[in-house]
Amino acid sequence: GVMVAFMGFFMTYILQTVGFAVSPLEQVAIVVLFALVVGFIAYRGIQGSTKTNLFINIIQLVMLVGVTILALAYRFINPDHVTFYYSNLTSVVLPNNTSHVLFQASLAILVLVGFESITALTSEAKNPKDVPRAVILSLVIQGAFAYLLGFFGIQAWFNSNYTFANAAISSAPLGDIVRISTDALFGGGFVIMLIIAAAVAAAVLGTTLACLNTGVRVTYAISRDTEVPQPLGKLNPRYGTPAIGTWVLTLVSALIGAFGVLSLRN
Repeated sequence: GVMVAFMGFFMTYILQTVGFAVSPLEQVAIVVLFALVVGFIAYRGIQGSTKTNLFINIIQLVMLVGVTILALAYRFINPDHVTFYYSNLTSVVLPNNTSHVLFQASLAILVLVGFESITALTSEAKNPKDVPRAVILSLVIQGAFAYLLGFFGIQAWFNSNYTFANAAISSAPLGDIVRISTDALFGGGFVIMLIIAAAVAAAVLGTTLACLNTGVRVTYAISRDTEVPQPLGKLNPRYGTPAIGTWVLTLVSALIGAFGVLSLRN
């Protein structure tokens, strides 16, 4: 639900950037449509979901490296002659506030999405020996590479012209960072921002799809143990997916996302 709401905020930001006014009702429509798209992919089977996520992960990692390079280029070139929040790069990754570390830990829980997906989808694996390898690989890629790299690059970018307070009131801080950096370095980077925006949208789709597939399989297992209504564990004869559970969770995600997209406080 949170990821669905985030997509609503993100698409609203992009549409407003290109000159379209988006009403609250239209924001809700975007959220519901996104939830339905994700639900449909999950409903069609795990093979399609896996292929979709593989393609998305490639785009996501390329985008991550590109944005990190852009952020660090802005810092080293410093075209706007700003003062950076972190005076040196070492202090970016060193813990300097306990509450900030705990806050980061709450965000870093997304690193476990791949880990949970692998364990929840164990029954779908052709070779059980691949499961532990995939678990370790997902944690290394997401934690030791993707999360650390993204955190390092973006934190190093914050400066006197765009502070954490500015990011807190923005619906898309990453979009701001890309726009400011490309404008300063290239004299205008609107097209680059849209390309990166498309990659971010794909990444959100992949994460949401992984979360939905994981939640559906957990619900399926609980249903088999008769702890939740039996229909939630009923498999679709054509695709082999827990169809009813998929659409129930899709509906729940759409409702939570529709509520969340109406305000940042929500």
